[in-house]
Amino acid sequence: TLEEGGSPNDLLAYLTSRASVTRFVEVIPGANDIFIRTVKDNDNDQ
Repeated sequence: TLEEGGSPNDLLAYLTSRASVTRFVEVIPGANDIFIRTVKDNDNDQ
């Protein structure tokens, strides 16, 4: 996974230095996924 503040190019550079990359798809979470993750994170903080 990407570190916070990292770019997809950083990840690709890391991967291509170790293996051949044939496909790369950036998955962007939808609003529902973000909402669920936020609620779960808030529940864990309490």
